Amino acid sequence: MNTINKKEINKENQKTITLIPIEEVLITGTIFKELHEPYKIIPDLPVAQTEEAKLLHEIQGLSIAAVDLNLYLDVHPTDSKGVELFNAVNKRLETRVKEYEDKYGALSLCGSNMQVPWSWLDTNWPWMGDQ
Repeated sequence: MNTINKKEINKENQKTITLIPIEEVLITGTIFKELHEPYKIIPDLPVAQTEEAKLLHEIQGLSIAAVDLNLYLDVHPTDSKGVELFNAVNKRLETRVKEYEDKYGALSLCGSNMQVPWSWLDTNWPWMGDQ
């Protein structure tokens, strides 16, 4: 079974914690089902139209999941399944960021494809779309 798609982790062999699928984390704002409280007014769900937007949405969802798992592990540092899941999410995040930056340019000033000549200002930044 792919580590990143696990449905739950056991908190120090006591309580089972249900996880939201990575594909839905951008919508829910958390990877932990127990922490998700649906909005009273359901917003329009983000729909990625291009391959670039789909990859960026995946990166954003993985980033939320990585931060959630990091905070979880701050409180439960001996949870081996939590560490395993964090490592899988982080590895996939690094892979997707590199893929994005190789195709579309840097996501941050410390992006992986900086080169001479300095190209930070030459491409649209992620929030600019295809302007």
